[in-house]
Amino acid sequence: MQLERASISKNEYVDGLIYAMAGGTMEHARIVKNVDRALEQQLEGGPCETWSADFKIAISDRGPYFYPDLSVICGEPELLAGGRDGAKNPVVVVEVLSKSTRKYDRDTKAVLYKEIPSIRHILLISQYSLAVEHQVRGRSGRWRAETFTGRAATVKLSAIGAELTLSAIYNKLLLPSKV
Repeated sequence: MQLERASISKNEYVDGLIYAMAGGTMEHARIVKNVDRALEQQLEGGPCETWSADFKIAISDRGPYFYPDLSVICGEPELLAGGRDGAKNPVVVVEVLSKSTRKYDRDTKAVLYKEIPSIRHILLISQYSLAVEHQVRGRSGRWRAETFTGRAATVKLSAIGAELTLSAIYNKLLLPSKV
């Protein structure tokens, strides 16, 4: 944790390995902006709010720590010990997948996010085609995955009382529907 707080760049630490966080594409930035805008409008005045990729999410005080592209926390953030740079209680995390990160985002980060008791929704969004994978924790605690394609599709985020249409997520982007 101290190493990360002293670093001039953002890094994620998993099992003793350090992963430097690279910059994104125009499509990546647009998708994050669109999701943030759509959620902010729906969450305004309520107990939940969005947090940018500058605010880290931790599996526990000891880590690992991640910088999701966007997260939603309801109520007060449960801050990490010794700082104000991250929290342990997101309800939603959003990752925009790139060719270089999609395996890591899906096979490492999404798996570890599921260990956080507060998380109810994980969104894995393609930046190359109209495709959103929604992993949702049911009332029984079991996870299920749904894939949405096409601009008319709607992802319901029941834990925060919001929804995202793919037309809102991909606003101003011309991408093919995933078949």
